[in-house]
Amino acid sequence: MREESRYVRGMVAWVGFEQFALPYARDPRHSGKGNYSLQKLFRLAYDGILSFSSKPLLIAGRLGAVVTLFGFLFGLYLLVDKAMHPETLIQGWTSTVVIVLFLGGVQLMSIGLLGSYMARIFYETKHRPLYLVAETHNMATDFDPIGR
Repeated sequence: MREESRYVRGMVAWVGFEQFALPYARDPRHSGKGNYSLQKLFRLAYDGILSFSSKPLLIAGRLGAVVTLFGFLFGLYLLVDKAMHPETLIQGWTSTVVIVLFLGGVQLMSIGLLGSYMARIFYETKHRPLYLVAETHNMATDFDPIGR
């Protein structure tokens, strides 16, 4: 697979090789320290998430929908509360909070939607094969499936 940032662990799982755990007792390190710092481990996790998942984008979109709904419901609550107890609320606070919550949620939903489009484009540019052929039988080496 011709990718710039290769996350080999994810590629092996994506290809579909059979995997199983192999328990073993690891000997203690003889000298020095390991080269994988905490920062490198975070970068590895970050690469794995970005290479094989668009879930963070979906989470952003869903969080935006929740914030928008909360802003709308909170606005309704504040309007009812202001109608019933006009003396208790601070002037201008209600509209400011409702507008900030509602528009913030709409922005998060928009970012999630745009991110989903970008994720699809990103996956298309990787040019991963649709399928992998494990083995073939009785096929000529110059086989052309289109028949040119």
